[in-house]
Amino acid sequence: MNKLISTAKKLDTFFKVMQIILTIAMITLIVCSVIGTAGIIFDLPPDMVVTGFDTMELSFFEIKIAQGYTPDFHSILMIFIVAMIFGIGSIVIFKFGVKYIRDILKPMSEGQPFNSIASLNMKKLSILTMIYGILDNCIGILERLACSYGYNIEKLLENEKVIDVNIDYSFDLSFLIVTALFFLLSYVFKYGEELQQLSDETL
Repeated sequence: MNKLISTAKKLDTFFKVMQIILTIAMITLIVCSVIGTAGIIFDLPPDMVVTGFDTMELSFFEIKIAQGYTPDFHSILMIFIVAMIFGIGSIVIFKFGVKYIRDILKPMSEGQPFNSIASLNMKKLSILTMIYGILDNCIGILERLACSYGYNIEKLLENEKVIDVNIDYSFDLSFLIVTALFFLLSYVFKYGEELQQLSDETL
């Protein structure tokens, strides 16, 4: 039990630091979003808002794009805003996730691993994982659409050696495995809570 309490306290400290890092990251992304919005309103030059759009990554290849084939300003901002929405949304979900984990660890650090709140927070983590998975897939599709339009992929890769260009818009459903795992763990903790309650009543 002492080892469990000690480990729970150390993990809680780690996730406390994570909360601080996530807060700083969120503030940074919000500032970047404001700059991007200002770029739309005031039609600022692209280099003043975002950089790095003269390169494109295809799997483990990095392709340098010649001038005239890079996305126009509004396409760049569209890609940028999609990325910011995903970034801020992800951080919000992670912040809630870290909070729920700390709520699970708190009773563990007090020697009560099967506190009644643990199973509830496991279910919350399950729901958060599902929300993140759906957000990740939807934003991924929007990003592919924005990049395809901005870079004009078909024209960019137009070559006698390239027969056709297709973009993968399929959903990655692997997040459902983690969702199901958290959901099952919630019932494990619930069962532990019931055993703990029976034990307390017996004593």
